[in-house]
Amino acid sequence: MAFLSKRELRSEMRRRLKDLPPERFTREGLAAAARIMGLSIWRRYDTVLLFLSMKDEIDTSPLIHAAFNAGKKVFAPQIWSDTLRFFRMSNADASWKNGPFGIREPAEITPGNSLKREDFPALIFVPALAFDPQGRRLGRGKGFYDRFFAALETWEVKPYCTIGLCLAAQMLPFLPTDNWDKPVNALCTGENFTIIGDNYGTD
Repeated sequence: MAFLSKRELRSEMRRRLKDLPPERFTREGLAAAARIMGLSIWRRYDTVLLFLSMKDEIDTSPLIHAAFNAGKKVFAPQIWSDTLRFFRMSNADASWKNGPFGIREPAEITPGNSLKREDFPALIFVPALAFDPQGRRLGRGKGFYDRFFAALETWEVKPYCTIGLCLAAQMLPFLPTDNWDKPVNALCTGENFTIIGDNYGTD
């Protein structure tokens, strides 16, 4: 698969994920949440950005419940035109809706609960169709997270730490990249947690 284009890799990963049993997504979501909760970086950040998982993504609901139980501020993304905006969730079981491309989004939002500079530092969990050991990600081809991270650079809101969250089956040996691709600082699956490079911080 290393010599496939991004478009071909997306088709292959969608097929691979479609063939997996639903309990795989649930089981690895629980295991990943338990692993993350044991890390000091989880305790370090009071703000967490988490995606609401779709049926072909690792289940993020255990991590969302853990974040609320720990008293953290939890934000979930919503698509606005070609932009990804994050809004604070009121509770772990807050209502949601299907947004563009079938992506789950918070249903109850107001301008007052949108993500702001003062909500940082933050721990950001990033979805993808695939990751590789260098932290490179294969998104769904719409560029929402690429534009979001580019916008954060203009906000000058560091520090923040990005963790790629996925199934073990979504890890590939190598992914092609473009100039705008931003690797994550760490990777977490239902089986492993891996730090990438020197930007993760001290754990």
